[in-house]
Amino acid sequence: MVIALPLTSSTSRRRLVATVILLFFWVTVTFPSVEGFSVSVVNKATGQSLQNGFIPSVVLDDDLRKELNSQQPNEDAPPYNLHDGHLRPMTELQQQGPNDPCVNKIVPPGNHFEIYSLDDVFPHTQMSHIFNTNTSFRNGLRDAIRHDMMFGEGSLYGSMNDEQKDAELALQKPMIGLWKEWRVAPIADTTMLTVVEDQDDDNSIRMKATTAILRQHLGNNPFIEVPTGDEFMERIGSLCNSTQAPFHWTEVVGVAATQNRRMGDKTDHSWHQDYGCLEKNGGNNKHVFMGFPCQDNYHGTGVFPHLIPLKYEQWATQKDVTAGNSNLQKPMFYEGHPPEKHIVRPWYAPGKEIIVFRDVDVLHSTPDIQFRSSIMRFG
Repeated sequence: MVIALPLTSSTSRRRLVATVILLFFWVTVTFPSVEGFSVSVVNKATGQSLQNGFIPSVVLDDDLRKELNSQQPNEDAPPYNLHDGHLRPMTELQQQGPNDPCVNKIVPPGNHFEIYSLDDVFPHTQMSHIFNTNTSFRNGLRDAIRHDMMFGEGSLYGSMNDEQKDAELALQKPMIGLWKEWRVAPIADTTMLTVVEDQDDDNSIRMKATTAILRQHLGNNPFIEVPTGDEFMERIGSLCNSTQAPFHWTEVVGVAATQNRRMGDKTDHSWHQDYGCLEKNGGNNKHVFMGFPCQDNYHGTGVFPHLIPLKYEQWATQKDVTAGNSNLQKPMFYEGHPPEKHIVRPWYAPGKEIIVFRDVDVLHSTPDIQFRSSIMRFG
């Protein structure tokens, strides 16, 4: 639940504190199944609500909005051959020789990416409809996931105190976490990575704020089983096909800041691969992106990453793969401008909330015109 408190010069601190206390008491009595609520501060000059530092919508000028509306998804784009010279790797890592793995291995047509509905992952919940028609649920879900990744059990921000965590949440910057909990457990003189198995009781739930939001918005239907926050993250994460921890989660902000642009400005494509490899021992793991559109019932581009489908699988070099080089965990960027006919701008629509692809089959980039409040990557 979000309660807006306009901050004006006539609002006394004493009255504000008393109001917050009364509202907290009312919410905890009225909604005992919801573990908390957030107070949203309204900027009186703009009327915009700020939650965790995010403006819930991206404002595009008229020309950019027209350009966004004119973009075509081009989801049947012909595969691109990296050897044609339009794009050049910016690191030595992509320089492949004739003995490197998967050189000239063609990516089968139609296998470059897949798009899923939330209803595919959570059948009989009508989650896709609620997600795309209820801004409060969509923004609340995003904020709850961010909160749990910052404050929850096993948070990667565990070295911070609560004040530092609050300050970090307030910044509009990428966040990292784990979509499935794991821990390092000592066994004899070695360590073993152990995945924490699902538990039934609420005390064992890691994603508590996310659980509360899901129950608040999906819990009125007695005929559906509402997932916990942990189940929500793990079912989406399972689309990665990952068999090895850690199970990375990232909220992606994009390249606007790195190009000295503002949110709402057009940016240059930044074509890259995240790793240029798959999991060891014959893994077939994938990237999973869940999009959060800026408005209800949105149909269009600007939410999902833009893609270049590759004709041949593009892997890291054999030398670096066998040596376990740490550079494999760094993004690999390409410079240049591919022909427009090879660029896919995937179409977001209700029933199309998730896109999945392998890192060796495509190059991807933040959209040149972003129109989303968030994009979350499970990998």
